[in-house]
Amino acid sequence: MDRLRRRDHDGRMIWNPRERAASSVDVLEGPTISPRPFTRPARPFAPQIESTTEVGSPVLDAIPELGSDASHAPAGDTWIEAPAPATTSRVHLIGTHLRAEGAVELGNFRRLSDYVNLLDGFFTIHDVVLLSRLGEPTRITFPDFRVRLDDIAIVGQSSPSASTSEDRRIPKQRRRLVLTTGAHIIYGYAYLHEQASLTAFVDSTDPEFMPMTNVRVRWLADRRLAGRFPFALIQRRKIIGVATEVSGGLSLLEGRRAAPTS
Repeated sequence: MDRLRRRDHDGRMIWNPRERAASSVDVLEGPTISPRPFTRPARPFAPQIESTTEVGSPVLDAIPELGSDASHAPAGDTWIEAPAPATTSRVHLIGTHLRAEGAVELGNFRRLSDYVNLLDGFFTIHDVVLLSRLGEPTRITFPDFRVRLDDIAIVGQSSPSASTSEDRRIPKQRRRLVLTTGAHIIYGYAYLHEQASLTAFVDSTDPEFMPMTNVRVRWLADRRLAGRFPFALIQRRKIIGVATEVSGGLSLLEGRRAAPTS
């Protein structure tokens, strides 16, 4: 306290302004706070997310890494599922001039209709052989063949796919249809819901390929048989005529001789 005051030439005590100012600063100053260092982010305006891989998590540890072998997973692990076996179907592609036969891999699809209607781009078939107009194999073969379905009117399946127990049985009614394209006449059966309208079914544009069973295809020019398929898909955009009722001549279309009349 004595250092804050001093005596003047008359012996009176006066305050030392410099010492008093310094003491005031010491009293007002608090504890020293060091500034936090600034860390520049890796990208402008990119949020800094703390990594959680260092912290042990039973959920994250149970998820296998990409490319890991499922055989190293513990027995009974519900996170690892066995890959589904690949489904292969033998099909015929019939267009205005092109006709080919080959095998198509459906992948995770169980039905040919689902695969074709959801396909975007080229339709790839393997072990391909080009067929003649009457369905006879030629000498032209390809290991792989990619086709755009824009010009394909009929996708015929050589053998029907086996139904599984997981398929839901929906009651439907079978209706006979006779369809014509620019080069073919097709007759078979379509399946509709019990309350569905046949006219609305025919006029619909979805799905793009209409499923039919017990299909027979003939060339429109000479009525010669082009093929028989237990199941086939007909492209709706290629259909130019539809008959829902056939009053006469059905036996000629089906290749049967008409019964003689007395």
